[in-house]
Amino acid sequence: MFALSFKAFPQADEAIKNPDVMPEYPGGSQEMMKFISSHLKTDSLKTDKTASPGGCKSLVEFTVDKAGKVGQVFIVRSCVGCAECDALAVRAIEKMPLWKPGLKDGKPVSVKLGLPVFFTLK
Repeated sequence: MFALSFKAFPQADEAIKNPDVMPEYPGGSQEMMKFISSHLKTDSLKTDKTASPGGCKSLVEFTVDKAGKVGQVFIVRSCVGCAECDALAVRAIEKMPLWKPGLKDGKPVSVKLGLPVFFTLK
């Protein structure tokens, strides 16, 4: 289980503060949720004693470059008690297909996005 929210960050080499048009996942948010769900294999998750009962959240940041390729994927905030959850979230995002890139002044630009991935733990 996960939820989506996007936040644009300037990329150091590009200095883009706010693109005119945000990058788009092919098919939109619903298709992205399906993609991530299908790539999160949570059956064998192992949690430790610090895990929150019921679930946790990994906050992932990544860049959608000028060509729409996803890269520079990393965890900003870990899923407490489940390092394996963080790794699953990163792997799922790294496997994403090409996005429609963000635009600034009508030209493709790289944009950094944030995505929380929520896990239900048993």
